Amino acid sequence: MAAQPRLKFAAITPEACLNAERTAEFKSEYYQGRVYAMAGASDAHNLVNLNAGTALNNALAERDCTVRVNDMRLQVRENGLYTYPDLSVVCGPPKFAPDKFLDTLLNPIVLGEVSSRNTGGLRPGRQFHAVRGHPDPAPLPAAGKQPAACAPGHLA
Repeated sequence: MAAQPRLKFAAITPEACLNAERTAEFKSEYYQGRVYAMAGASDAHNLVNLNAGTALNNALAERDCTVRVNDMRLQVRENGLYTYPDLSVVCGPPKFAPDKFLDTLLNPIVLGEVSSRNTGGLRPGRQFHAVRGHPDPAPLPAAGKQPAACAPGHLA
């Protein structure tokens, strides 16, 4: 059997991706010139995310920190990743990409992902690997049955 030809895709710029996404009916992640469509979440995924976000919010009540959930896009400037983690924490005032939209967060100190059979082997690993190059965010353990990549937290 002959080898199948490899598909080649032209790289897209972050600006083109953001412009398209702001008018799209779905969310996507951007990394190194590639766009990755995001799947919807299950009811169980959303409940775990809500409970984790509520616990974080309660734990941070006495600090100048706020919790964001999955609809907040963030950019890791050091490697060009644009992503929507399930949870992120910002301490102090949030900083946004310098455009008129104020929809891309730049300064989270903690990222969290809810792991599942569908995402456990792909999304958290890809995100955590990409975020490790960032000097500030510390991934939380992913909530789920599988072990998660984790770095020391800043909020201990």
